[in-house]
Amino acid sequence: MDLPHDLRLSLERELRSYDPRSLARVTAEAAARYRDPTAGPPPRGPLAAAAYAATRMPATYAACTAALRELAARLPAFAPRSLLDAGAGSGATLWAAALIWPALERATLIETDRDIAALGQRLAATATAPVVRGAVWVRADLTAAWDAPTHDLVTAAYVLGELPEDARASLVTRLWERAHGALVLIEPGTPRGWATIRAAREQLRATGAALIAPCPHQDACPLPADDWCHFSRRLARGRLHRTLKGAELGYEDEKYTYIAVARQPGEAIGARVLRHPLIRSGYIELTLCTPDGIRRLSVTRSAGATWRMARDLRWGDTLPPEVLNDPQPPARDQGVARPEQQVKQPMAHWTFLTNHAQVLLCIARNRSATAREIATQVGITERAVQRILRDLHDAGYISHTRDGRQNRYEIHEEAPMRHPAQQGHAVRELLELLD
Repeated sequence: MDLPHDLRLSLERELRSYDPRSLARVTAEAAARYRDPTAGPPPRGPLAAAAYAATRMPATYAACTAALRELAARLPAFAPRSLLDAGAGSGATLWAAALIWPALERATLIETDRDIAALGQRLAATATAPVVRGAVWVRADLTAAWDAPTHDLVTAAYVLGELPEDARASLVTRLWERAHGALVLIEPGTPRGWATIRAAREQLRATGAALIAPCPHQDACPLPADDWCHFSRRLARGRLHRTLKGAELGYEDEKYTYIAVARQPGEAIGARVLRHPLIRSGYIELTLCTPDGIRRLSVTRSAGATWRMARDLRWGDTLPPEVLNDPQPPARDQGVARPEQQVKQPMAHWTFLTNHAQVLLCIARNRSATAREIATQVGITERAVQRILRDLHDAGYISHTRDGRQNRYEIHEEAPMRHPAQQGHAVRELLELLD
């Protein structure tokens, strides 16, 4: 994942005025304080704010985008007009929310650090989205007296864990009181970050808040105390980013954990994938969080559509409820028994059309099809459908408008086919052939 183009350009312009060696030094100091909080307070000032934005804003943006997309997927009718972001930093959550909900009209960002807030305002000044340019920034200490009206969406990313433990519950209460529609809390994907989110989850559940994501149920978390619920998002590293972190890879994986709650229940899901799927010879093993607890499911080639769906699953994806009602024998792996009568299929399943083509055909037949309807027809997950829709949109093959609670898609039929072997042919020809 990359930063939005306008944000990336604005950040690059901001960082040109700083010496990379000075930024690298401050980045190393901040990392040392993060690993050992007893080493003293993190560095402050304009240089520290710039280093923070260069190294942490891309990761924060990636995690926030992923968490907010899950909220949007479970609450498709939720179209927030206002955002309150507590502990806004340099504004990454606002940029993510503006991407997901273009109709967002106003935003209030609360940040304690004056230099980071000033940097965030400068980055927002040239944003394409009006809500980002017009955001109201408020300096306030979240552990002291502060006030704000209710907003449709309230967020706090990488905030709770930085507060004293005895101040967290009261902040969660105040944030939930100001959430007219939904509240999203995000923390690092570490055992300590998960402990913070788990405590907030139980606190909010006790108030009657509807658990939207990542949980597929409204019960107490079934994970044992020595495990933690977290997810990962891969993001690109630019040259300066790599220099400041002393890294060689052109990417990094941001581990995060989160909880999204709302005033109304979300669309039901059957399960969420808690670990990377294990691809075995003839079957795929999944670790799932389900309404009945943690479950390990093995999907064999003979499962047909379920097998095709499992091949596309990624860590953090969701499964529709009907998949769990299709019994699959467990695999023999790490102590899990597999019935001896289960026979491996020698021939791999394949089709003439890719999932991208199948999704495009579904849209051609029903311009208002939902992700769930497309997933059922194609035999993949809703998350995979959403990824494909983003690919098709970004490549210029489709666009969409809101029609009440649904998206209505338009196919740009004169767009060219992508493979060199079909050079000179338009998508229209494919659709006409298979109509």
